[in-house]
Amino acid sequence: MARRYSIKNLKNNSVFLFFLFFNFTTVSSQNQTDILLTQKIPQLLLSNTSEDYLTAKEIFLDLEKKNVAWPEQKLQLLSTSYRSGDLDFFKEELLKLVENHGFDMLQLNSGLNYYDALTKGELSYWFKVNYPDLRAKWLENNLEKMSNIKALNDLYIKDQTLASFAATINSHTYKNEGTKQLLDSILIETTKNHFSELLEIYDKIGKYPSAKSFALPQSPYFLVETHALKTPSLWFECLQKIYPYYENAYLSNEITYLVFRNFDIQLLFSIGKQYFGTVKESEVPESFLDKNGKIPTFDENGLQERRTKLGWD
Repeated sequence: MARRYSIKNLKNNSVFLFFLFFNFTTVSSQNQTDILLTQKIPQLLLSNTSEDYLTAKEIFLDLEKKNVAWPEQKLQLLSTSYRSGDLDFFKEELLKLVENHGFDMLQLNSGLNYYDALTKGELSYWFKVNYPDLRAKWLENNLEKMSNIKALNDLYIKDQTLASFAATINSHTYKNEGTKQLLDSILIETTKNHFSELLEIYDKIGKYPSAKSFALPQSPYFLVETHALKTPSLWFECLQKIYPYYENAYLSNEITYLVFRNFDIQLLFSIGKQYFGTVKESEVPESFLDKNGKIPTFDENGLQERRTKLGWD
């Protein structure tokens, strides 16, 4: 029988969690688009060769012809385009993201390899000339989205404040267990409230706010989902509420299967089980496996139906 470790210890294994998020093998819970966007293209871009970059670029452009746009993935591609000196392509595609998907200067991360070039370097004059009119055009066509974008950004700030508070609480030792339980209950209730606020915004939008159909995110507000879905006492209730958004977005080619895989990874560290069957036994330590050498599945009887709905089997 495999040795079992406490879930508390597993949750502290941040190195392994990072490995699971960013290193995975091809599994049956992916369609061809998933494989190309989440594995093939990233692997080619990481190789850091001109030949592999051009191959990744060709694959990506072929995907766009079939499935329209993948804005967030294009941003990742453009970092390599800039590094590879493919500046004509970089400039053309970046302006498309401004005009069609709401790329905003406010979302520029100073860690991006082209940040200095756009803000004060060799591309700054070009960007200053072209950005304002295209940004204005997007706003003209999408001004009604701005209130929801602001609400999502504000909720992200509240979520990060709560996360900081939780880290402070968890770093202390409490002589009175009742005090810790009270603080934990406040954290859980506030997390639930944030999630409810998030769903209210999604309801106003009318669908999951993917970069393709809504706008490129200005902040990682999806962390509000993550924090609720990895809370043992909340995850199932929250998943039932947000799953229709995930399913519709996935089947409309607006998000990849990584939403489901990331959920499974978080659930593994939270309760020791997965829900969508996206993590393979070969990817995890023996301590995650049951006596039959399998990763336990929550509601295993419904697993096949869930996977069939998503077109995986």
